[in-house]
Amino acid sequence: AQGRVAINEGKAQQGEWTLSPGQGLVLGAQASKPHPIAVDVAAATSWRTGTLTFHNETLAGAVDELNRYTKIKIVLDASAPRQLVVNGAFKAGDTDEFIAAASLLYGLTSRPRPNGDIVLSAAGGAS
Repeated sequence: AQGRVAINEGKAQQGEWTLSPGQGLVLGAQASKPHPIAVDVAAATSWRTGTLTFHNETLAGAVDELNRYTKIKIVLDASAPRQLVVNGAFKAGDTDEFIAAASLLYGLTSRPRPNGDIVLSAAGGAS
């Protein structure tokens, strides 16, 4: 990556940032105050090659990202450890691969819904 991009916070220009390659800007609910962060460019753009790469992503964040690429959604029930850290690479749209890995590595259980969606829960969790 090369170049730079300038970002400002609208008409009031209360915030202004210049980002270099390998940087992103955290906004909204994720930050009390917008601020630049280092970004793994390869992971952030891996979707362009059909792969979703996660580095220290929460289970909830990984599920949200996976759900963007498939009609069959993964749903985390109340017992699922949403803040659990996920690392790995998965084919975009391949919910079966992700569910199998999450079940094996984290002891989660899965069950289908009548509409085809898959519910993930902690072993012995709510149903």
